[in-house]
Formats: sequence, C-alpha cells, structure tokens
Amino acid sequence: MITPNTIIRFLNVPFSSSQNNVLKFSDINSQISYMESRVNFTLANCTYQREGNGEFIKVVKSMDSLYTCNYVMFQNSNFSNKWFYAFIEKMEYVNAQVTHVYLKMDSYQSFQFNFSVNASFIERQSFATDYFNTLVDTVSGGDLKTVF
Repeated sequence: MITPNTIIRFLNVPFSSSQNNVLKFSDINSQISYMESRVNFTLANCTYQREGNGEFIKVVKSMDSLYTCNYVMFQNSNFSNKWFYAFIEKMEYVNAQVTHVYLKMDSYQSFQFNFSVNASFIERQSFATDYFNTLVDTVSGGDLKTVF
C-alpha cells in the first residue's frame, strides 16, 4: 500500500478553465520551472489528493490569503514524480483559519506530454436545410495556420 505524501502548491497563473491562453511547454522541466516560479505557498505532507464532484482541499489558511491563487499543482511523491494541475473553481469559508478549496483538473497541462497532435484538418459540413443555425458562416480564406 502506498502511503500518501502529497505536496500541494498554490499558484497564480494567467490560464483560465475555459482553456484560453494555454501555454505549450517544450518539455516537462520547463513546465515545472514555470509553474514553480508562480507559487504563492506550499502545503506538504498532505493525504491523498482527489479532484472531482464535491471534492475539496481543506486548507488551514484564511480565505483572504487565498484570493491571489487560481491554480494548484500537486504530486504524491510516494507514488510517482508526476505533477498534476488543477484550476481553483471556488472557495468556501469555513472559519477565520480554514477554507475549503474546490478543484477542476486541467487535463491539458497534466497530460500534454502524454499525447501528440499530428497534422490534421477540420472538414466543415452542414445540413442543406439548417433551420436552427441563424449565424452567417463566413469562412476566412488564406493560408493554413498551425497554432501550437
């Protein structure tokens, strides 16, 4: 059985859970280095960290001290050296010294080095009688752009 020994780092990053302004890093070390440069504080020796519906971290810090944080990175060093990343979805006041912090996994940052995107294209199609689409479909012409 693996003894939980989770490290949780609270960060302030320019990402949003809508996946706008996503950063693509060249390697894991540059990703970790960037994230560690954004750390506000760290909690060590925590129990197993879960992310999901209704799951929260019970943080022994005032809610005021957490307002500058919008992101966390966590790792169970007794299990592996992989870092996982999550957005802070909301915070809940418990008392002056305790806050519940709810997370939403950032799958892209957590797993961007576990997959690759090959050259691809999007084929646009629509029905001949599309009664529900009232938007004008103005496809821009020009060169193909690869964004990464």
